[in-house]
Amino acid sequence: SGGGAAGADTSPNGTFDGGSGGGAGSGGFSGAGGGGGAASVLLINSVLRAVAGGAGGGGGAANVAGSGRVGSEYSSSSLNGASFTGGAGGTTSACTTTSGGSTNDGGGSGGSGGGYYGGAAMPVYAASAGECAGNGGMRGGNYVFTNDGTAVIGNSGVAQGSETVANTDGSIVIDYTPASISACTETPQTVDIYRVIKLSASGSCTWTVPAGVTTIDLFAVGGGGAGGSFGGSGGGGGAAIFRTALPVTASTNLTVKIGYGGGASFTDAWSGGNGDSTTVSFPSGLFLAANGGSMGVKGDGTNTKVGGVGGTAVNGGFAGGAGGVSATTVNTRGAIGKTGISNYFTGTVVEFGGGGGGGTHKNACTPLDGQLGSSGGAAGASCNSNVNSAGGSALAGTGGGGGGGGYGTSGNTLGGKGGSGVIYIRYAADAANAFPSSISSSLSARWTPDGLQLLDSTRKGWIDSSGSRASLANSAIAGTTTSITTRGPMDGVNSTDSNKTNLVVKGGTSDIITLSDLPTNYTLFSVARYVTGGSKGRVITTSTGNWLSSLYNGVNGCAHHNTWLTGGGCNTTNVHGWQIGTDQLKYFRQNGVDITLNQDANNGGGHYYLYNQSTSTGFGINNYWNGEKSDWELADMLIFNRELTAGEIRAVETYISRIYGIALASAAISSETDTAASFNASYFRGQYLSGMYINDTFTVEAWVNPATVCNSGNCALFNYEGVLVTKIQNGEFQYALWGVNSTWTWINTGVKIPAGEWHHIGLTKRLRYGQANAVDLYVDGQLAWTRTGNPYTDAAPNSTTTDVVNTNDTWWYLGFRSDGNYFYGSVDEFKLWKVARTGAEIAADMHSSDASSPNMQLYFDFNRNSLTNSMNLQNFAMGGAPRSDMIAQTSINYVDVKSVVTNGPYTTITFPRTYITQYGGWKKPDSVTAASVLVVGGGGGGAGQYTSQTSQNGGGGGGGGVFEIGSYPLASSTYIPILVGTGGLGGPPSSTQENPYGRRGGTTSFNSSLTAGGGGGGTFTSFNQMNGAAGTAGGAGGG
Repeated sequence: SGGGAAGADTSPNGTFDGGSGGGAGSGGFSGAGGGGGAASVLLINSVLRAVAGGAGGGGGAANVAGSGRVGSEYSSSSLNGASFTGGAGGTTSACTTTSGGSTNDGGGSGGSGGGYYGGAAMPVYAASAGECAGNGGMRGGNYVFTNDGTAVIGNSGVAQGSETVANTDGSIVIDYTPASISACTETPQTVDIYRVIKLSASGSCTWTVPAGVTTIDLFAVGGGGAGGSFGGSGGGGGAAIFRTALPVTASTNLTVKIGYGGGASFTDAWSGGNGDSTTVSFPSGLFLAANGGSMGVKGDGTNTKVGGVGGTAVNGGFAGGAGGVSATTVNTRGAIGKTGISNYFTGTVVEFGGGGGGGTHKNACTPLDGQLGSSGGAAGASCNSNVNSAGGSALAGTGGGGGGGGYGTSGNTLGGKGGSGVIYIRYAADAANAFPSSISSSLSARWTPDGLQLLDSTRKGWIDSSGSRASLANSAIAGTTTSITTRGPMDGVNSTDSNKTNLVVKGGTSDIITLSDLPTNYTLFSVARYVTGGSKGRVITTSTGNWLSSLYNGVNGCAHHNTWLTGGGCNTTNVHGWQIGTDQLKYFRQNGVDITLNQDANNGGGHYYLYNQSTSTGFGINNYWNGEKSDWELADMLIFNRELTAGEIRAVETYISRIYGIALASAAISSETDTAASFNASYFRGQYLSGMYINDTFTVEAWVNPATVCNSGNCALFNYEGVLVTKIQNGEFQYALWGVNSTWTWINTGVKIPAGEWHHIGLTKRLRYGQANAVDLYVDGQLAWTRTGNPYTDAAPNSTTTDVVNTNDTWWYLGFRSDGNYFYGSVDEFKLWKVARTGAEIAADMHSSDASSPNMQLYFDFNRNSLTNSMNLQNFAMGGAPRSDMIAQTSINYVDVKSVVTNGPYTTITFPRTYITQYGGWKKPDSVTAASVLVVGGGGGGAGQYTSQTSQNGGGGGGGGVFEIGSYPLASSTYIPILVGTGGLGGPPSSTQENPYGRRGGTTSFNSSLTAGGGGGGTFTSFNQMNGAAGTAGGAGGG
């Protein structure tokens, strides 16, 4: 019956299809012809480079043995005219047989193959006196085009290359060498605290991450599609991606490709009219793409042709604008192209990725302007002096769609070119303002004003710049007055508590946005405020339940997770100021300070409030189901997919405060001055049920300066009831560990901690269970004592797993124990680790403010501007439990570690130990440009007694080195590292000659350049055959 179906190519308009086979005759046992094959088509960068002609179908057989012919090889004299589609096979209708008569019986011919050009239609032939049979179809033409970037199939249909012969298997082999990828050409600018880099040249290049840069923000747009020819529709705009907090490594390369715009053409599918995608490849394997827009549809002056589709959006992106539809009647224009995407990286709004305007249908025209594009999209064809122009071409770097061409007696013209894409990279010029890269992978949602899309009220959206999900749908953004604006330090008569002008989203009582629901274990940061003169209800809330965060009923500092998490009265401090709200299910902070109810607070219903906290669905802005609407502004919202640690929370709060110019509460700020807590029947405590545990291997360390009362009394240090307690009693350090199978036993190390002096103590349990030699005590970074027996009790050591440090999530104290004992003296730089630190690590810890290790669970630096206050202390430890700040149970006094004495015109500053701040050292007064500096190294320790020679004394330690400079220049506004070497410990009594050695003193340095070495430790031998230890550079040797 029917002939074989033709092989179809993948282009929408079937450009390179094969021809269909001819049908069989009306009677008998004859066969139909086979369909012709479609051509194989190769495009490189959307430009047609080669065509391999499809094979012809076999001819249908007559009722004659051996009839029906195979397909034929290409012949330049047997082409289907100028068509790329293969000719259809001939039928047997009225074919001439060998007897000369006509018949309608036999087999039809095979369809010819598609190609450049397609094979000709083939006739049937006489197979017998009564039947015809089919010839095979012709193979279509092959073509390989020149590699010079010119149009490969010209609009006139004239070939741009040369004919080539296919291999016997029907393939064409093309050898090519990719162009080498060079460094991108950058257009940099500084915008506020950011460095913004524009990359806009088409093609591939590499961008090298600058030194000190750890995270970047990225905005990229794909290429726009070309406009449709012959009065067709506008090209679609390229899609965009917007990502923030992408982690990078300095000096590594990102490989980027800027998508080119679609080329002007007659809009055949193979013509390269679609916009190319813009891509960014990271060394980590991350690959991001902003898709290009589609080309417009070729017009015909009668039927409406839909606009080219905007580039499709991916997670963290937004679709490009569609092209305007074509003109359908004479003397009209097509529609305006749709808007694209807005962005604020350059400091003002810039639009990208809009659709091109629809084409023009004009006969004998009076002047007619082309229809406009939008957001970088070009206008459609115009008409002037009875001539239709081509469609407008979009500008490079816009991702806009090309305009539709002209149609009619004034000329059928091409659509315009699409605009190439663009990439913007943004990073903090000062590394201190950068997003903390260590937690980038945990960011699960972020909504900022520059991701909100409001250009088209019918397709609003909000890009989640974490890349975790698609943009919000139009239906999620209700209301008509939501806008993107700026907010400076003042809102009318009210301060916003920011020293900057920030980009913000502003909404009224009817503006409601539904975001994505919070993860199960979440950490939410919001930056929001009430608008002066507006309604003050809820802002961050949910559409179900009774859940709110930060702002409520005209006050701030509120959290109610279906029951109160903070006090119901909340806080009334400047309700028009920006509020940094940090929210976890059972923990809330305002502007960097814990304001959650205490763990033992009663919610009025007879239950502890903590266990009644829960999340609700429908999380969003101003979308509470039962009224309580607000006039609001929002600068940022970040959601993490886990409960961040104390140090991570602190890092994000600091980041937010810096980029938006919002001061954290004074309790959250670490002073530039190194101060220590001075205890006199005062103390700190930690929350119970806060998830703070001590591992079976741990390290606890601090600088201590005991008062003289500790020489004869009991001075409680760090005490975690039921776990670990420490004290200085009668001048000696003691501890007790509670194991799961053992109870308290005080263990006296016998190590003296002198009163009135700064010394660093480090207690470490380095072996698990009850093993011997498990606990070490370090003083000033030097091993002073090892517990040779059981670390828990006076029983024999035990290496079995039956005894480990007890886990007891309860109150813990610094400077106090629940038996009523207090610490007297000063404490500074308190740290607790989840692991046993080595001696070398402890020796480094005591000079360092680095809190970045995930193994550090407590770190308090005690640095305060106010020297008497009752503010809580922030836990800086990166691995700390979320709610692990220390609560000042009483008012605490603080003292500066350095001493300052003024005598006449001179001020003398003495540093008795290393000066430790979060800023890197001592900040000199601004007016001081030079100083006389005296640097003294630590002295070496004396030798212990050699017990077999009790009548003789050990050698003395060497003195520390001394370095003096009369005038040392000091740069302005700098922090100067001050490292003070500790004295070497004295050697212990020993029956082994080597062991009594005293320890070397530490090296002292000023500004990392002026140094004085420590003295060498002394030794002992009755034969005078052993020298004391050598001092470090500048220090004396031991005796």
